[in-house]
Amino acid sequence: MKKYLTKKWIGIAVLVTVVLGAIGGYYYLSGGTPVTTVSADRGKVEMIIEETGAIDSRHRVMLKASAADTVETVAVRTGDVVSKDDVLAELDHKLLDSQIEGLQAQLKNVELQLLEALAPKDQALISQAQAAVQQASIGYEQAKKDLAIQQELLAGKYISQATFDVVDNQAKVARQQLTIAQSQLQLTRKGISKNVEGQFEAQIDQLDSQLNALEAQLEDYVIVAPFDGVITEKLVDEGAYVMPGEPIMELSDFSEMKVIVDLLEDDLHWITEETPLTLIFGDGEYMGQITQIHPKAKETVSELGIRQNRVEVEILLMQGLENAIIGQEADVQFIPAVRDAVLRVPVDVVYQFGSQYFVMAVEEGVLVEKAVTVGLEGEDYYEILEGLQEGDVVVKNLSNDLEMGMKVIVE
Repeated sequence: MKKYLTKKWIGIAVLVTVVLGAIGGYYYLSGGTPVTTVSADRGKVEMIIEETGAIDSRHRVMLKASAADTVETVAVRTGDVVSKDDVLAELDHKLLDSQIEGLQAQLKNVELQLLEALAPKDQALISQAQAAVQQASIGYEQAKKDLAIQQELLAGKYISQATFDVVDNQAKVARQQLTIAQSQLQLTRKGISKNVEGQFEAQIDQLDSQLNALEAQLEDYVIVAPFDGVITEKLVDEGAYVMPGEPIMELSDFSEMKVIVDLLEDDLHWITEETPLTLIFGDGEYMGQITQIHPKAKETVSELGIRQNRVEVEILLMQGLENAIIGQEADVQFIPAVRDAVLRVPVDVVYQFGSQYFVMAVEEGVLVEKAVTVGLEGEDYYEILEGLQEGDVVVKNLSNDLEMGMKVIVE
């Protein structure tokens, strides 16, 4: 058996040798090794940077509890459309309502006490006192005029000092009568002292302050929509007990959507807010506009375990809002550079040693290595600045079996 296997493998080896020899002989007789080629031509070279991002709302907020209590009502469900200031949920605020009502009653009571204290006791007496003040004021004004005349007469020595003193005394009496009348009017009007009135006012201010604080606290028990949107997540039901800061529900605005993508730090220098791009999600391609490039890079770990520095880029979704879903993946194709009508070759015909680029050209049926200067490296093509001309033929199926000077046949 062993002897038989040896003969069998020897026969296969001989057969392979014969076949290879026949193929080589065919190529030798036919004039060279077959190669696949492509010609350098003129056209578009387009650089594309591809990443995968996630769709999100530009305005999305998690509404949270601001007080600790039981959820009394939840007015919405996931998917409901709401308007700004709509009440979405309420916590049980019966105890707070009771405290507010108690303070309102105290405040009203103190205000009534102050009004009662300030109210005049007898309006008729006040009217009499006012009339007395008016009459005394007229008498005093007339006395002052008479005194002025008597002063001129005394200066001209038309009257004696004794006569003048009588008139002067009458003026002083008129002044005293006016002062007494004014004091009586003040006493008649006066209900409480300024100190007592100030105490009432201080008590009113204190109750006002406490009432305002409780009413502001009441706002924490009512969850309202801060903007028009859709409830994208509901996290609590009626009867649940919540603590301050606990999430209640999520509100999202679907009128403005964005795509968030983490861009490699090395690619960032190609990107500005004016860079054109295409967004691909669902079954369509849509336009977008970069609205923000975050100023800080963050370290991430790729699926292959490679540490990378990436920068978050936000893109406004300008089309396809009706097909966008929050959290949906979107392929992003940035197009930072485009060259039109330039000399180009496919990227897979160019190889590199060190910093120099080469192609394997075919000239008169013989392989020739040519150094080339490349410009823009596109998705499918290299821009060729030097080393080739339009129509030059270069090898496409590069392999280690091909050597310079070898005769080839273009397939």
